[in-house]
Amino acid sequence: MPNVEGFLHEDPDLSITNDRSDLENIMMGKKSFAASIEDGTAQVAGNVEFIALLAQTLVTFEIGFEILPGTAGKAAAADLNPYEVPAEISNIRGE
Repeated sequence: MPNVEGFLHEDPDLSITNDRSDLENIMMGKKSFAASIEDGTAQVAGNVEFIALLAQTLVTFEIGFEILPGTAGKAAAADLNPYEVPAEISNIRGE
């Protein structure tokens, strides 16, 4: 059963199925789609090359980016993984 009923293509180029918690780990950068597919937590049907095409459209924002002109904050000079969950947040969530 789809999450949004009626919004499924009859013949999709790619279909990915996984649990919400696994998707959250992917969105936070804890795990990649490729690793999820390899370990079986995500199932795919179709042309997996579309994942690479989708990845080309993603943008990594800098910390402190300007939402409106003149609102940029000072970014830390650290080399950060943009999808990394800071330890203090992980500890709060009990991870």
